[in-house]
Amino acid sequence: MRFCFLILIFCTYSPLSAASLTIDINPDFKRGDILSPHQHNWTVADGTESTFTTNGITFSLKSEAKLVGTWWKPGFDYPARMASDGVTTTKPIEIRIRGLSPGKHSLTTLHNALSDAKLPRATLRHENTVVTVEPSHRVQHDEDAASA
Repeated sequence: MRFCFLILIFCTYSPLSAASLTIDINPDFKRGDILSPHQHNWTVADGTESTFTTNGITFSLKSEAKLVGTWWKPGFDYPARMASDGVTTTKPIEIRIRGLSPGKHSLTTLHNALSDAKLPRATLRHENTVVTVEPSHRVQHDEDAASA
């Protein structure tokens, strides 16, 4: 079974201001065409964990199995830059976020199969909240990717 975690869209909200931070998770390829313009690009090398810091916020991915960078090259010919690359693994992925300001925050993830293999449903858990999402398959537009 493979789990797929493709991108983070991280939104923060506070009573005084609203800010949004979008991060594209990319495989560790030396190709500029896989990077998403106007986004924060997190290059994840194959391994069991990876950390990325931007705007004073640190994001970490960790799995008992290797996180493997993947992409679907034809997706970059469409407007699907965010949904056409990411990382997969055979075990659940733990996401940690540090450095948040006090207040309400939300996290949105995109899940899109990049190969012919059908991905299992992704289940995201945080405290008492559980969300399950059926991954989309090789979408041609980022907004068509399954999200949670």
